Amino acid sequence: KSRSKAVRTEAVRTIVMRHDPTEIAVLSTVAADSSEEPEIRADAVAGLAGATEQNAALLEKLARDENKTVAAEVGRVIRLCRKQADAAEPKPAAQDFPAWNKLLGEGGDAAAGRRLFFMAAGPRCANCHQFGGRGGRVGPDLTHIGRQQSRERIIASILQPSREMAPDYQPWKLLTADGVARVGLRLPKPGDDGKEIYADADGKQFELKSEDIELREPSDKSIMPDGLEKTLSVEDLCDLLAFLSAAP
Repeated sequence: KSRSKAVRTEAVRTIVMRHDPTEIAVLSTVAADSSEEPEIRADAVAGLAGATEQNAALLEKLARDENKTVAAEVGRVIRLCRKQADAAEPKPAAQDFPAWNKLLGEGGDAAAGRRLFFMAAGPRCANCHQFGGRGGRVGPDLTHIGRQQSRERIIASILQPSREMAPDYQPWKLLTADGVARVGLRLPKPGDDGKEIYADADGKQFELKSEDIELREPSDKSIMPDGLEKTLSVEDLCDLLAFLSAAP
């Protein structure tokens, strides 16, 4: 390869974050290139999570790829896009922190966890959170969470996101004059022009006129969804924790 591995890696990861349909062909080419580094191919596969239908034949082929990293990433992408949880996989109740801490207390593949964090399927963490300068700006920046919090506390925040909410990330329940109820996180905006900007659970912004809001009250539920442990496998969660716990 004429360019260094680091440059190629950053190029693929940048394309993944753009979510530009016109660049999907680039990711498909990289994913199919058996001469490319497996980790770079796996990054490209993860980037295809938002375009699985038009790449169905390629993903079917890559699911049998000789490289285990690539094949495993294809399996994860397909499973998460189809929202297929393994019903046979035993899991504790979300409130049973001791059991979860024992189950997820160590291990995991940080590289796979990174792909999961930025994937357009599954938990879609990057819709709201930044890590290393990439991702959304709705929720807290998680770049240094591995230095700031223990693995056990990170586990708790994933399982029960509403258990502890910082004041700056308090969502609001809103009812507008047309009878529409919404929940959103108020985003900071300079000045006061009579309009308020919020973000929903998908990290998407919406704007409301202050005069149209008939009811505004704090919500005791985080905009981060409950039940992630139901759709993610234990391996998924271990990988995500390994990524978040690794101090950059």
